[in-house]
Amino acid sequence: MKRTLSDFYLNFRSQSKVEKFSSYKICHDNFKPRTVVEAKECMNSDNPNVEQLSIISDYLLTIDIEEKIGANMYLSSIAFSPRDDEVSIYAQKCLIKTTYYPSFPSSDFSYVNTFNFLLDQCSEDNHRSAAALSIMGAVFESITDRSFVTTDILMRIMRIVTNNVSFLGLLLAMVDGNAEVPKDYFMEILPLIEKLINDTRNEIAQIGIELVIDALSHGVEEAMNYLSICFEKFFNENDQHICKSLLQLLSYIESPPNQYIDFILFTLSCGVHSVESLALKVIIKYAGEWPEQYEKAISDILTKNLDKYSYQSKSDAIYFLSAAKNNTISNTDLCQLISYQVESGADYEVYLQKLYQILTESHDLTENEKIHNIIYSIIDVLEEITISGEPTNALLSEKIISFMVAA
Repeated sequence: MKRTLSDFYLNFRSQSKVEKFSSYKICHDNFKPRTVVEAKECMNSDNPNVEQLSIISDYLLTIDIEEKIGANMYLSSIAFSPRDDEVSIYAQKCLIKTTYYPSFPSSDFSYVNTFNFLLDQCSEDNHRSAAALSIMGAVFESITDRSFVTTDILMRIMRIVTNNVSFLGLLLAMVDGNAEVPKDYFMEILPLIEKLINDTRNEIAQIGIELVIDALSHGVEEAMNYLSICFEKFFNENDQHICKSLLQLLSYIESPPNQYIDFILFTLSCGVHSVESLALKVIIKYAGEWPEQYEKAISDILTKNLDKYSYQSKSDAIYFLSAAKNNTISNTDLCQLISYQVESGADYEVYLQKLYQILTESHDLTENEKIHNIIYSIIDVLEEITISGEPTNALLSEKIISFMVAA
C-alpha cells in the first residue's frame, strides 16, 4: 500500500467514530498472482464478466510498480458506465482496492475533466461514490501539484462535503500536509471549517481543528480567529488526539498563550509521551518570555516529571529550565543536568550561559563546591568547545574555565 493519509470513506483514522465506507472494503482471500498477458486478454472484452475483472485486479496487486497498460482506466470505464449491474458494481469495488496499490497511476487521473467527471459520481453513499472518492484521494495523496484543481472543482468539493460529511476525506486528502496547496484554497474553505468546528459531533469538529492547523501552516492568519472556539469546545476533553491538535494550534500564537496555562500544565504531565513532547515544544517556543508565576509553575512540573519523560522530552525540559529566568530547581541539580547535556554533545548557547550564570551568582559555599565539582567533570569538553565550538559558545566556555581557574 502506498497511501499514508487515512481515508474518511474507507477507514478514517483508527480512533474516529465517523461514518465510514468500511462495508465496501474487499478482502484479498482469493488473490491469485496474474500476468500482464492475462490482464490484457481480459481487457480486450467490451463486456467483461466478474471473473475477468478479478483477474485484472489481481494483476494490479501482483506488480509493485506503476502499471502502464491502462488497467485502472479500463476498470473505470466499466465502473462508471451508465448501467448499475453486478459487473459495474464489482468494477467499482475493484477500484476501491486498486487505488491503494503501488501500481495505481495517479498522474493518469490528475486532469480537470477527469476530476469533474469523478465529482459527478459523488451523489450518495454507494460503491460508485466510494470508487470515485478513492481515485481522487489517491491522486491528492500521490501528487503534490494542485494546478488541476480549479476554483470550480474546489467549490464543488466544498458543496459535496457540506451536503454529506461522509465525503470529508476528499477535502482532507486535498489539503492536509501539502505545502503546495495555494493559500487561496484555505481562504475559500474557511466558512466550511467554521461549520465543522461547530459540529455537535466531536470527531467532525476535531477534523475542523486539523484543517485550522493546515490553514495556519499556510499563513492564513484569519484561521487564528477559531482558536478560542476550539479551546472552548475541547478544553475538558480527555483525548490525546484532541490534546495534540490543540497544542499544535498553540504553536502558531506569536506570544506566550498565558490564557491556556492550565491546559499546558496538564499536558506536560499527562503521562502520554507524544502529548508531553508537543507540550514541551510549545513552552520552549516561548522560553524566557513566560510571566514569572507561569515560568515557576512550568518549572515545577518539569522538575517533578523529568525521570518520567522520554529521552528527547527530558532534553527539551532541561533546555527550558536552562532558558528560564525563574525556576524551582536547585542550582546544583540544574548544573548537573546541564553537564549531562553538554557532555553528550549538546553545546547549546543557553546551556553554557546558564552554567556561567550559576557559577558566578552562587554564593553558598556548600553549593559552590558541588557546582565546581560538577563543572570540573566536564572541563575537557569545555576546553574542546573553546577550540572547535561556535564563536559564542567558545567564548562562553573560555569564560567558565577562566572563572574556575581564578576560583
